[in-house]
Amino acid sequence: VIISRAGANSIAEIAAFGKPSMLIPLPTSAQDHQLKNAYEYAGTGASVVLEEANLLPNLFLFKLRTFLTDQNVAQNMSEKAKAFHKADAPKRIADILFETAHNE
Repeated sequence: VIISRAGANSIAEIAAFGKPSMLIPLPTSAQDHQLKNAYEYAGTGASVVLEEANLLPNLFLFKLRTFLTDQNVAQNMSEKAKAFHKADAPKRIADILFETAHNE
């Protein structure tokens, strides 16, 4: 189980390793992008979000226990994380940029 902020690079690495996660978005992130990232990724079923304002010990421990005691939950989230990961994303982006540059 990975507990992390919700920057794009963090989420990409979590997905690449196929790990279940709990994301705690940085509330002061520019244009609240970490909150948006966290909920978008959690919408795939690969993660849960715990906003810092709600980061109370009992809620944190409850969510953490779910990962640690229910292997089905952790396994399902791991599968969703692996499905989210796009190993060929850099190539796909480069192809789009190359095509766009040559069409102008």
